[in-house]
Amino acid sequence: MKTKLILITLLCSFNTYCQMRLGVVGSFSTIQTDPHVRDLATSDGRLAYNFGFVKQENHYSYGIGLFKNFGNLFLLTEGNYRENLKTFSLQNYLEGESERKLISETTKTIQIPVAAGIDLGFLRLGAGPTFEFLLDETQNVVKHQLFQRKERKINYGFQFLLGLDLNKHLMMNIKFEQEFAKIGDQYYFNNQNSRITSKLNRLTVGFGIFM
Repeated sequence: MKTKLILITLLCSFNTYCQMRLGVVGSFSTIQTDPHVRDLATSDGRLAYNFGFVKQENHYSYGIGLFKNFGNLFLLTEGNYRENLKTFSLQNYLEGESERKLISETTKTIQIPVAAGIDLGFLRLGAGPTFEFLLDETQNVVKHQLFQRKERKINYGFQFLLGLDLNKHLMMNIKFEQEFAKIGDQYYFNNQNSRITSKLNRLTVGFGIFM
């Protein structure tokens, strides 16, 4: 809650300084990713686990936005709250498990996308970085022996944006978002990177009501 209040305060302060239009925003994201599962061995070469990333659920986001025109240019930034549900698979060879079980991990984040580009009146084309700040997360995978999680308080990415003005106050934005980090960068086995290479891409459709 403290992090949310800080981010809202910063966005509102930025709005006052730049005289930007303030609005409320909401969106729905469909996730595109490739599952990746692999075997993991102990330091003495024994086959220990079959572990991997399976999927991430589609999700909603909501928050506040700031928008500004500069002639034929524009700047749009948002502060969005998200809950992300990831599913991993795990089979413990050391305990003789014959089937893989599914493990869910939930993260709660604030994402701040920043887009700038060309404003053609009713149509906008832009791009820019995304910053995702971790608020809270579960620790279900690391409950298993020899697994560790490398905590990342912030993830970086990039977005491409197509925006439409539906009327004076209502905007629609379609974004393609890609995260730079791999899923496996956060999970370690026996102090070594799990080398799960899956990355997340999002196709996001959102609406904003601006003053």
